[in-house]
Amino acid sequence: MRLRLPALLLSISWLLLAGCSSTPKFDSARYDPAIDPAQAAASFNVHQNKNLLWGGRLVSVANLADGTQLEVLAHPLTSSQIPNTNKPSTGRFIVLSGAFLEPLDFVEGRLITVAGRLNDLQHGQVGAVQYQYPVLNSDNIYLWSNSEIDGSPRVHMGFGFFYSN
Repeated sequence: MRLRLPALLLSISWLLLAGCSSTPKFDSARYDPAIDPAQAAASFNVHQNKNLLWGGRLVSVANLADGTQLEVLAHPLTSSQIPNTNKPSTGRFIVLSGAFLEPLDFVEGRLITVAGRLNDLQHGQVGAVQYQYPVLNSDNIYLWSNSEIDGSPRVHMGFGFFYSN
């Protein structure tokens, strides 16, 4: 009995820790992970209508009459599908959502991961430079919280008092 209790407590603690880790938000099998926004723009006719999974940092949000348009600076995704901003950008892309996305939630600088279909190529500008944006019609958009990005635990255990205002 003396050995079973510590083993049981250790097993429970491992389960709790595993529950706190970020897990992929999208079914990777449905989306082609090998194509990045720069490749999609360069070979649009080859990649048009493919289901893709991209992520990055929000550059701008525009609410339109029929939905929302996001401009995103793309970064490669980690195994948890979080944009890895420690790696170089893989271009920019536009996300079209048929839903209204609250600009106070989708603020410049937030990290997102988007699953969608490559639908169009949009001409625009980044500063004074002409730019070709691949356009994803979104199936799903995931807005990452700071705790998911930095790996802080979302479950706290202990004894004592807690006060917050």
